[in-house]
Amino acid sequence: MAEETTTPTLDQHNNFKASCTLNEKKAGPSVLQPMPNASKECQLFLTNLVNEGDVLVVIGKAYMDCVPTDTVHGIPLGEENVRVTITVPKLKRALLPISTNEATCIEEAVGGFVAWPKRLVVVQISLSQAS
Repeated sequence: MAEETTTPTLDQHNNFKASCTLNEKKAGPSVLQPMPNASKECQLFLTNLVNEGDVLVVIGKAYMDCVPTDTVHGIPLGEENVRVTITVPKLKRALLPISTNEATCIEEAVGGFVAWPKRLVVVQISLSQAS
């Protein structure tokens, strides 16, 4: 009997989408409601130590309603970080500020979830939100 071989799919290589847990927020003294999972368009930056500034490296979506105990790739976000999705990489080879076992650079994390420091996330405000 011939051995069957299969080609791994992108989903088998990239488990980002299935590696987050979102905890529930309390709505009252004893009522738990699922946490809203709304994302906001954002720009993600990295600190440039040479030029002493921040550099735009990603256009993505931020999930700002996270709580510190939510996890990304099994690691709690903590107070300083937020869960993001990378949609448009600007500097593909730039290192992630918080790497995982699955990804160390931006290019490896496209389409998946990663943790990002809140101070380096700029949420886009549309004109309809501003008025």
